[in-house]
Amino acid sequence: MSGYNPYENMLNTLDVAAEKLGYSRSDYEVLRHPERELKVAVPLQLDNG
Repeated sequence: MSGYNPYENMLNTLDVAAEKLGYSRSDYEVLRHPERELKVAVPLQLDNG
């Protein structure tokens, strides 16, 4: 059973966008395979508590 894969969806979207912008594969290859990930948490206080 295959499910929805957000990462594969992002790669497909990146390919389409790069093609429309006229980028070569080597121009955006680094975005397809990131070396690291940055996670950030931002505490928010909402009006309702």
